Amino acid sequence: PKAVVPVPKVDPSMIPTTDRDLGGERKRAEGIQKKAAMKRLRSDPFINKLIQIESSGRANAIGYKMHRDSRSGKFVHDTVTVTDQWGRKVNRKIPVSYGLMQITIPTAKASKLPAAQKAFKGKSDKVIRRILLEDQELNVRIGKEFADKIRGQLKANKYIKHFKKQEIDILVGAAYNWKGEGFNKLINEAQPENLDQVLARVKFPAETRRQIKELRKAFK
Repeated sequence: PKAVVPVPKVDPSMIPTTDRDLGGERKRAEGIQKKAAMKRLRSDPFINKLIQIESSGRANAIGYKMHRDSRSGKFVHDTVTVTDQWGRKVNRKIPVSYGLMQITIPTAKASKLPAAQKAFKGKSDKVIRRILLEDQELNVRIGKEFADKIRGQLKANKYIKHFKKQEIDILVGAAYNWKGEGFNKLINEAQPENLDQVLARVKFPAETRRQIKELRKAFK
C-alpha cells in the first residue's frame, strides 16, 4: 500500500493577502460605517419623519418637476416630448429630485460636505443622480445639511424666531419640500404672528400642505 503523506497545516494568517482581498475588506468596513452613520441620522425624529414624508422611505424614489396650472390653480407635472425606441412621440415627466430625502442636482453640487464634494467632483448630472439613488447615507447627510441651513434662516427671522421648536420644525419641513432657502422671503412677505397665520397667508402647493399636516401630527 502507498504511504499516506500528511498534509501540513497552514496558518491562515500566513497566507499572502491580495489587493482584491484588501479591497473587499475595505468595502465591508465602509458598509458597516455607513450603516452605523445611517442609524445615527435616523435617530433624529425630525430627519426620520422627513424621510418618510419625502420618499416614503424608498431609496429609489424620484420626484418630478411641477407647476401651478393657471386655470385650475392646481399643481401639475411638467412634461417634455421625446421620441421613444419605436419612433413615437411621447410625453415624459421631468425628474428633479432623488432618493430618501429627494435631493436635487443643484443641492447636491452645492453641498459643503467633504464626502459630497469628493463624490460629485467632475461628475456628470447622470452620474450624480445614480450616486444620490445608491448612496443612502450621503443622500441623508446632504438632506440634513440643507434642512439645517433652512432652520438657521428661519430661527433668525424676526417674525417667527419666537415660535416653538415644533412649529419651526413644521416650517423647515415645508420649506424643504417647497422653495428651500427662498421660503424665508415668503415669511417676510406674510409677516405672521403665529403658525396659523403662516398657513393662511402663504399659498402652499397641495402636496406641501399634505406634508405640513403630517408634520403637525408628528410634532404636536
